[in-house]
Amino acid sequence: MPREKNTGGSKPAVSIDSVTGGVSGLKIQGTKYNPSQVGASTAYSRFAGTNNTGYNPRPYADRPHTADEFEQGTIIRTPHLVPRLNRNPPSGAESRHVLQSAVGDILIKERYFIVLVKFPTHMLAVPITSCGDRGIGHLREDIRSQYMAIRALEDTKYVNTTKYPALVVEWKKFDLMATSYVQTTSPVTVSYNFKIEDVGYLEGKSYDTLAANFRGQLNQAFKKP
Repeated sequence: MPREKNTGGSKPAVSIDSVTGGVSGLKIQGTKYNPSQVGASTAYSRFAGTNNTGYNPRPYADRPHTADEFEQGTIIRTPHLVPRLNRNPPSGAESRHVLQSAVGDILIKERYFIVLVKFPTHMLAVPITSCGDRGIGHLREDIRSQYMAIRALEDTKYVNTTKYPALVVEWKKFDLMATSYVQTTSPVTVSYNFKIEDVGYLEGKSYDTLAANFRGQLNQAFKKP
């Protein structure tokens, strides 16, 4: 649930976890949280009954987190590192999100993940990814089987193009696109020292469906020669 921002102390330097691809100490610009603008009684309540979107979320809390702050099935927003494939020098807004390293340029992207399991020092989470206008229909069957559909609770017109039941988001404070999917075979490690904000929750039965799918994909992968 919502956490108070720690305003004391100095800002930490940006650091990169070379194993997990996580970022800590990175300042993300955003609109300052103002309860009068977003409705404090509804925007940050899990069971508010409304999905508030269309505003900038609070800046990340400037402190480490703990496992108790997140539930399995929580949707989180956190910086994530990906390789930058464009060989041209970064320019404009992109240049603020590119880090130069010994292995080439790295792009810091803000991404959304669903918490799968929790450990004392970190979480294992799967990404919510947009497949663009083409969706997943053009992918090979074995690759399509790695994706699950995800929809908002109130979206009764959603068209599920996967072979699994769609995951249902019980509550959210971010814009969930109709072209979004959950890639169950691409889990990442998220340290509690990272910049993290909880921005939504899956329904309980949807989390159970996701966990069962992940276990099935894992078992199938181990059986392959």
